[in-house]
Amino acid sequence: MRIIALPSMSSEANKDRLFEEASTWFFRLQSGDLSEFERHTYENWLSESPAHRQSMTEVEGLLNAMQTPSKNIRDREQATLVPHVRKRRLFSPAFAKAASALMVCTALILYLQPALLQNFQSDYYTATGEQREIVLADGSHVLLNTDTAIKVHLQGNRRKIELLRGEAFFEVVHNQSQPFVVNADHVNTKDIGTAFSVSRLEDKVTVSVSEGVVETAIEPILEPVERLTKGQSAVYKANKLINRQSINTELELAWRDGRMVFIQATLDEIALQINRYRTGKLLIADPKLKQRRLTAVFYLNRLDDAINTLHRNFGIPVRRVTNYLVLLG
Repeated sequence: MRIIALPSMSSEANKDRLFEEASTWFFRLQSGDLSEFERHTYENWLSESPAHRQSMTEVEGLLNAMQTPSKNIRDREQATLVPHVRKRRLFSPAFAKAASALMVCTALILYLQPALLQNFQSDYYTATGEQREIVLADGSHVLLNTDTAIKVHLQGNRRKIELLRGEAFFEVVHNQSQPFVVNADHVNTKDIGTAFSVSRLEDKVTVSVSEGVVETAIEPILEPVERLTKGQSAVYKANKLINRQSINTELELAWRDGRMVFIQATLDEIALQINRYRTGKLLIADPKLKQRRLTAVFYLNRLDDAINTLHRNFGIPVRRVTNYLVLLG
């Protein structure tokens, strides 16, 4: 039984993850200094699934496009060389090339790092591995977990927080005339004098109550209403309630104390969680290890020690390819 809820991946989220893995391998291959072990690991990864090969093809096409001028630009350049015709061009071919390259780079960055756009839209956000506490104008406290972004609307009798991504814990100053609502992907959580967390990870929204009472509902109908009390959580997916259960709030919200607690979690789930908090990528090179179950406690400020623990205590091979890329198996 797993105490800390670790998100499963939707097909779209899995596609994004594979794209990131393929991007990592692309740059390692471009560096030209892969060891024999690394090349063998890459070949195993590539042959593991057609989806891996498809992701690699997409990455190669997209990243190579950054180095290749657009055919349309070349055609326009050639079209300007017609004899005896003098036209005043608003932009030079060199400018067009630079603009095209900039557009490709911008599109690539936003594709690989959609969080950048969310950060721009947000009022407060955290980077990977960062936590941040905020005191709102009404006196309520918000603790942002790693890689989280929120928008704050405090106007008149309206108090609304939009959770754009990530996870946050709320200690609300209750005011009956000014309801406090947190919205995450169409899931509304209304405070009734409480402390609670809301997470928006992959394709799921999870609400967990540590004190008091909240009411959750789906926009725009806002029915049916789920009333959650201390020690209860609700999980939503695709605008539907998929699970409601009792929880151990100390374990569920251990991240507030700088810890990750796993009880019989798969290595795949553990790696996914470590990647949430650690800059870089922890990849499982041996598919047979993905479903191995472990029980462990890791500290968020010592995740490199956590990786060493996987080797020292559980015998899992660890290969540090770079400071960014670590392979298990």
